[in-house]
Formats: sequence, C-alpha cells, structure tokens
Amino acid sequence: MKRKLLLSTVVGVGLLCGTQLANANAINDYIVKKGFQPVAEKKNVQLPKEGYKYNYAAGYGKPEFVIIHETANSTSTINGEINYMLNNWSNAFVHEFVDDNNMINIANTDYLSWGAGPVGNRYGVQVEQVRVHSKDAFAKELNNLAKWTSNQLIAFNLGSAVGPGNKGVNLYAGKATVISHADVSSLLGGTNHGDPIGYWNTSAKSWFGTTYTMDDFRALVNRYYNRDKLKNGDFIKGKYTATVYLYLNNSKIPLSSWNQVGGPKPVKEVSEAYVNSISNNISNGTFIREYGSTGTVYQVVGGVKIPLSNWSQVGGQKPYIDVPRGSIDKLPTTTDKIANGTFIREYGSTGTVYQVVGGVKIPLSNWNQVGGQKPTTDVAKGSISKLPTTTDKIANGTFIREYGSTGTVYQVVGGVKIPLSNWNQVGGQKPTTDVAKGSISKLPTTTDKIANGTFIREYGSTGTVYQVVGGVKIPLSNWNQVGGQKPTTDVAKGSINNLPTTTDKIANGTFIREYGSTGTVYQVVGGVKIPLSNWNQVGGQKPTTDVAKGVIAIMSTTADKMRDNTFVREYGKAVPFYLIKAGKKHPFSSWNQVGGQKAFTDIPVGVLRNLPIGQISPPATQPTLNLEGVGSTQQAWIKSFAPQAATLAKKNDIFPSIMLAQATLESGWGQSELAKNANNFFGIKAAGDPKWTGAVYGVKTAEVADRDKTITNWEGKQQSVKKGETYYIRADFRKFGSVSDGQQGYISKMGVARYAKVKRSQSKTYQNAAKELVNAGYATDPAYAKKLVDVIEKYKFYIYD
Repeated sequence: MKRKLLLSTVVGVGLLCGTQLANANAINDYIVKKGFQPVAEKKNVQLPKEGYKYNYAAGYGKPEFVIIHETANSTSTINGEINYMLNNWSNAFVHEFVDDNNMINIANTDYLSWGAGPVGNRYGVQVEQVRVHSKDAFAKELNNLAKWTSNQLIAFNLGSAVGPGNKGVNLYAGKATVISHADVSSLLGGTNHGDPIGYWNTSAKSWFGTTYTMDDFRALVNRYYNRDKLKNGDFIKGKYTATVYLYLNNSKIPLSSWNQVGGPKPVKEVSEAYVNSISNNISNGTFIREYGSTGTVYQVVGGVKIPLSNWSQVGGQKPYIDVPRGSIDKLPTTTDKIANGTFIREYGSTGTVYQVVGGVKIPLSNWNQVGGQKPTTDVAKGSISKLPTTTDKIANGTFIREYGSTGTVYQVVGGVKIPLSNWNQVGGQKPTTDVAKGSISKLPTTTDKIANGTFIREYGSTGTVYQVVGGVKIPLSNWNQVGGQKPTTDVAKGSINNLPTTTDKIANGTFIREYGSTGTVYQVVGGVKIPLSNWNQVGGQKPTTDVAKGVIAIMSTTADKMRDNTFVREYGKAVPFYLIKAGKKHPFSSWNQVGGQKAFTDIPVGVLRNLPIGQISPPATQPTLNLEGVGSTQQAWIKSFAPQAATLAKKNDIFPSIMLAQATLESGWGQSELAKNANNFFGIKAAGDPKWTGAVYGVKTAEVADRDKTITNWEGKQQSVKKGETYYIRADFRKFGSVSDGQQGYISKMGVARYAKVKRSQSKTYQNAAKELVNAGYATDPAYAKKLVDVIEKYKFYIYD
C-alpha cells in the first residue's frame, strides 16, 4: 500500500566558512571560500513498504556506518531517479538522494534498504548522488552530501567520520563510520560496484584539476559533525516522530509546548532508537535553572533537585542549563528520594563517600565494600547531613543484596529485612540494589520489628491491608478507619503470617492514638492501654502512631490485665522495678533477683497504685547443655548458634531441639566445609522446595542407597550400589549470605507442605518430629531419626524446648 507523502524541512543548516579544513583539498577549500550553504532536507518517505521493514544487524534504528553511492547515469535527474526507484524498489533502493539543490529522503532510515549487497545492506544507511554537470554544482552536491552524512552520524550516535584504514571495516565495534560502495565491494563482498570513486575523480579532474578521495570527503563531513554534534541545551526529536526534547548530559526532557522555552528553537533530528536510548533521568551533578528565571539554580543528584543558596556550596560557579518551564517542578527536593545506588560526597571534601539506598546514606570505610571504586557525585554542602545513616530508615519496598553476593535478596519493610527464597514471593524479579558489605547485617529479620504505622499487604493480594503497630498487624476493613488511603507496601508472600493480630501483643512502650483524634494518647504496656493526661507523665513528648478507629476501644485499661512477665518501672525513678505476674506487682531492686536483666518499660507514676504486691521467688536454676567431651571450638559454635535458632524455631512451630540436633549432625558442630563456606548448616540442597534461585555450593556428600541401583558417583563414574550401602556423590547445596540467612533457609524449608507433620503442633514430641523428618524424606539414612534423638538427649538440647 502506498504511504502518504511526507514533506517537511529540517532546521539547523548553516554556512561552513571561516576555518580551513583538516586534510585540505582544493574542492573542500573552494566550498569554504564560496560559503556554500547546504539545502534543507525534504521528506518523501514511501519506503520500505509494509511487510518489508527489516531491522539492521544491531537492531531497529541502529546502522553502523554510512554508505556513499552515485547513480552512474550522466543523463538522469534526481526526480527521475527517485521515480524509477519507487517503481522498482523490490530490486534495489536507498534511503536518500542528493544533488546540488536537493536532499530528498525517500525511505525510513530506521530500517535497512537494499542497495549495497547482502552484507552492506545489514549495516549501512545509504545515500545516492545524482550526477551533476558544472564546477559549482559538483561542489554544492558534495557539500549537501557531507551535511547529510554528518546528520546521520549524529542521528545514530556513530561518532565522527572514520574510514576503514588498513584494518578493514569492523562491523561490530563500529571502527569505520563512513564508507563507499567500493569499500563494501572490496572489504565486505556481496557486490562488485566501485562508486562513487570514478565519478568523483572525473569531476574533480575536469573542474578542479585535482583528485577527490573518501578521506577528503570525511574531512568535509567532520567539519559539520564537530560543529553540529549534540551539546547540552540542544533540542532533538525523532526523525519520524513529533515530540521535541531538551538534551542535557546524555539525558532528555520532553517539551509539551515551545512556550516552555520562550518560543521555537532549532531542532536536530535523530533516530527514534537513539532518542529511546537517552535517559529520561537527568544525569548526576547536572546544574539546572528554569527557562526565563533569574532565580534558584538546582543541582540534580539521583533524580532529586538540590536548591543552591549560593555557588560556594559547590566550590564556585558551574555551567548550568535552562530547562523547560514546569520540568523542575516534577523533581523532588527531599534528599531521601535520591536514587538507590547513587554514590555521593560533600563538595570540597576528600573524606567519606556515602552510598544512598532507600533514602539512607551508608558511609563507606573503603571501596572494597562495594566491589571497587564507583562514579561519585560531589553534592552541595549541607545537603548530605539531611539524610539518615541508620539502615532501619531504608524506604519500604526497597530490594537489597550485599555487594559481591549472588545469594539472598531482602525486601526492606518498616526497617526490617525480609529474606526472599525466590522471586515468586513478590510477583517476579524486581530492581535490586547491591549495598555495602556489612550494612545489611544491621537490619533485623523478624517482622515484629516492622516500624509502627507501616501499612502492608501480601504480594498478589487485592484483599486485606494491615497497619503494623508495635509488632502487631491490625486488619483494616476500610480506609476510613485511618482517615483515607495510605501508601502501602506489598510484602513477600508468607511473611505477614508471622505477625499476631491481637492488640494485647503490641510491643511494650508503644504510644498510640486513634486516627482523626486530637485527644487521649495511650501508652501500651503488657497488652494494656494506659491513658496519658499529659506528656510529662512519660518524661516528654514521644513518637505516636495513629491507629485504626475502633482498635483502641477493645483494649483493657486496668493494670491487673497486664501480661504476665512484663517488667516495668515508674518514670523518673531508678528503683524499684516491678515484675507483673498474676495481676500482682512484684517489686525488686536487683536484676539478679529475676535471673538477669530484662527489657522493661517506664510507665506513668501511679498506674500500679491499686495492684496488690507479690514477692519475688528466688530464680530457679536454669538447666544447661551437657557439652562434656565437646571441643572448645564446637562449644563456642553451639553457644553462638543456639539462641537465635531456638527463637526462630519457636516462632515457626518447630522443636528447637530438632533444629539444633539437625544443625549439629549436618554441619559437624558448624565445622563442615558447607557450613563454613556456604552458611548451610542443615544440608539443604539447591533443588527442592521452596524453589531456589540463589548461589550454590558443590560438595562431596554421603548418601545411603534405598534400593539396589546404579548411580553417578563423586568422580563422575557409574557405580552399582546395594540397598543400605553408603556412597558418595557431588551435590549442589544452597549457599547463604550469613548464619542468619542459613537459619532462615531451614525455616523456609520446614514451611513446605511435605514437612507439615514435623511441626510441633502436629508431632507433639521431638521423638515423633525426628521420625516424621525421615518419613518426609529429609535424609536417606534410615538411622537418621535415632541419631537426632541421641544428640538431643546426650547434649540436653531439649532444654530449649
């Protein structure tokens, strides 16, 4: 189908005069001396036809050089040549025709044409010269051709005009950018034409008494290229599209109207592919000001505009660009919005570099923390100080991983890192920021530490939104309960389940108030709400969370309803402390009376006034592990490993004794190669549920044959084994980033359906749990359950149950 005729002109042509060209040639000198001006390009785009639009080898809109042709017809005209080609395009066509008075575009340059053989066609944007018949006409034609060629080098971001030299045409690295049809024939093949060399030499000799080579032509092209290549403040558009952009520092800002920049400006046409490759995000360190303004200059850092009160903030005046009106307004001004992974340092400083992650600045002690030196932006003095340094302030929903690790990715929610076992938990892969080594370890992994007032919902759900308050998730029936819709973070599937929903579990010392109220603030202690008449009761104003309407009303206000084993003290007093138990207050002055220091909450004076007094009983002797005969290194490992493991196990309905016994057996008291090099203490293989996409670690491992069979052994050889026989294979195991990650990996494994009967609520005893592990196929050793029970009872791991 014939396409509609497109006719337009391109602004930005101009005189080429005033300076002598490199590689001086009599014809080039004549063009400069005469001040010939290239003509404006006309568009008559009718090719390629629908169904015949083929991309270049590198893709849509990505030619790698310009190919120069000539018609070899001394009697034709440009219109005659174009008409012939439009009628015979299936045989051959080029993108452009040029003579002394015309540049006419007949084919979309974002798609290949076919005029230079099967190889050249795949790589080159192509132009045809029509023969002219006078001295000035020949000079003008070369001038038009050079300007058009320069336009293509700019449009496709090819760089300056370079010939093949003695290295040939490098199709993949783009070494040559301007070549002749003759170069294609001799260097690439697939064609045998020699144009435009014969036409150029004949014309140059006849009218100028000299020669004219491709190097002479490239010198003329580069004169235009060096003048016209993209610079900050240029306006650009796709050659066949309408939107105009301001170009600045390899980024672009779209214009909706010329009024944004004080009226129409010259525009440079580039390929759509090049437009799309230019970032929409203004480059770090760019200084901008609004068109027509004499006011504030801003420094752009990580997508944030930082206003300057004076140039001394950045070490003196800097070049800046006036950008379209209204575009600056779209940029945030708060530094906590700086893009993840941006590295910054204060102007004039040779000191600390910070990595910005989720609105937090993480100080680097050395570049090794992030895998080597990175590009850094010096930002206005005083702006860095506004950023927090504690990782618990990282923005909700940020995904992070430690630099150099291929292992666990975490989702940050309310200051807590939630480890992902696979991307399906969050609906597919997400952009992730690799953060400085050591910084992730500072974040808690338990969801009960999620910051007060965080709103969460499970990934993929359109259902219940919860407000987190003091480690409790409060379900919302509608947004009116909290005064209207709030920003919500979709968190990894399964992680919400770990949070309690009953308000009596709200963390001690949390201050709450009902949404929309300006009235009573309550302090939560032991599941009880304590109303405050003024902030002096608690030593001054405290951060308060507005909670969903109706929630506070169901909470008790009487101190005798406080949870057992809550520890409190009255504000402003050093002693006594009180243990709340069975509705009584048990005063004590030394933590030794209750077996060591505990977390306690300061509460308003008088709250406990009506509680009866109880007596502290001497602390019972705590049972201890039996580590007789265990080496000092192994003892140190279990003492370090057990507390956190036991806490995790209890929270996830697993016998701590089972978890510790498995870790001890599988890792050889934490000393195995797999434990030391992969933080894998439980022999968790890479295959299996839940699906693993992280790093793996291959080791030699023992298996027990469940039947007579042939296996591939550790050495890669076939081996016959009998039922009950031990053999060795190479197996890939999951590699975890830390001890905590390894423990969490075990919890995730135990959470799949096949291990449901191992759960404490199902198995009832650790002996039964050990048997169910074997029944579920955790290990191939038939004596595995007995070994676990023996370890538990010998070393008294049951004390953690």
